[in-house]
Order: sequence, then structure tokens, then C-alpha cells
Amino acid sequence: MTSTDLNAWLIENHNPDPERVPGGYGGFLEPIVDMTRQDDVLWDYWSEPNLLNLLQTSNALAGEAGEIANVVKKILRDGDSIELRRQVAEELVDVVIYIAKMIVVGEIDLGAEYDRKHRLLHERHIKRERTPVDEGHFASTRPTRDVRAH
Repeated sequence: MTSTDLNAWLIENHNPDPERVPGGYGGFLEPIVDMTRQDDVLWDYWSEPNLLNLLQTSNALAGEAGEIANVVKKILRDGDSIELRRQVAEELVDVVIYIAKMIVVGEIDLGAEYDRKHRLLHERHIKRERTPVDEGHFASTRPTRDVRAH
């Protein structure tokens, strides 16, 4: 798939209307957020929308992101392996779970926030003045060193 095909697909399938998506957070996160709510009730876990739970969840999210960085560091240092890739995937799932928890605990309408941010970035990009770097005139000044070789 070319970048043009991908852009066309994204434009065609982007849903700027949070009302079209039950709960307003939509996309692939919808079933994960629903399962998170159910699991929290089942296990009497911290999902009550309050500042303490938001802080606990954000700290847990940061910790899981750090674990991903640590595994990637091992891949760069020791070389790639199926086991290390499995560890990255496992930590990514933990990150997604904590993102879902942040949505629940923070009572966040992710669909509406995504649309707001998407519009803001689009407006910023439209207003930005094009520079010679954007046109590729200075491509030769970009670093070419392969970080894996060191």
C-alpha cells in the first residue's frame, strides 16, 4: 500500500463524529475499555474516577512505557530475537490496558478529544510556512549513521 493509498483510506474511514461511536471513544479501544470496566468491577480494582486513581494509573502507564524502552534497549544491545519481540508485544498490551484505564478513570471522551486534536494539528499544518527542508533541498544534511552498528 502506498502512502497515497493509506492517506485516501484514512480520509475515507476517519470518523469525526463521536456520536457515531458508542461511548465516544470508539475504534479498536472500545472493546478494551469495556473489558477494563468489567474487570475493574469484578476484581474491585481502582477504577473510581478520582485524582488518586488517575495518578496511580498514569504512573503505571509511565512504568509500562519504560519497560518497552528497556526491552528495545536490549534488542539494540544484544540483537533481535523472537523472545524479545514477544516481550515488547506483552508490554505494549500493558500500555493499551493502562490507556483504557486512564479513559475510564479520567472519564475521557477519547473520540471527541481525538477529533479536536486532529483539527488542531490540521490547522497548524495548513498555516505552517513551507521551508526548503520540507521540499527536500537539504536532504544531504540529515544524519546517515546506522545506530545499530555502534
